[in-house]
Amino acid sequence: RGWSDRIGPWPGGRRFGSDGTAPQPGHERTRGSEGIGEGAGGSGPAQVIETLAQALATVPPWVWLVLAALAFAALLWWQRRRIAAAFRVIAALLARLVGWLSGLFRLRGGHESLPGLPRDPWADIFAAADPASLDPAVAVRHVWRAVQLFYSALGTSRADHETEMEFARRAPAAFGLRPEHVRRVAALYDACEYGGYLPAKNVVAEMAEIWLILLRAAARTKESAA
Repeated sequence: RGWSDRIGPWPGGRRFGSDGTAPQPGHERTRGSEGIGEGAGGSGPAQVIETLAQALATVPPWVWLVLAALAFAALLWWQRRRIAAAFRVIAALLARLVGWLSGLFRLRGGHESLPGLPRDPWADIFAAADPASLDPAVAVRHVWRAVQLFYSALGTSRADHETEMEFARRAPAAFGLRPEHVRRVAALYDACEYGGYLPAKNVVAEMAEIWLILLRAAARTKESAA
């Protein structure tokens, strides 16, 4: 071992070499600066992020639009069942809203003002004229008006906030008039009145059959009341 190794480091942080000579000034500093330079020039996380940002900046805008459209389409396809269910709920709510508003702005029992309907709600339009000459929409409206009057006499009136289909679902069977008859007339009336549906000619014969059942039920109602 040399003399410098035995006496330890020289004051000021320097050590003598094994040959007894002192290191040149700045030698340790030069080696430290070389290590710092090597660390700065490495591939750290900041350098990777900067390189990625520069690469993304060169992508044309239309590529981002295409990617966004594909992502949106994939999201719709993935959630298609929930979206379809949501649309069905919205459609049902809109139908209820339309029915409620129509009930507000329509006078109770005011179907007499509709064109083609007789003033007497119990007039037998199917016996007074050739069924083939009747307007199917008028036949549907006439039968539906009588159905409501029939149930009103039984104490089951349609509420102002109820749609035709809501009332038909809770209308009970009475004196031979079955719930499926009421629902069929209500569905046709709803389609004609609010959906612009034009029934086929064979609907007149169907309404005539329900009309006969309704007349017999009304007659039995009067007999039971007497």
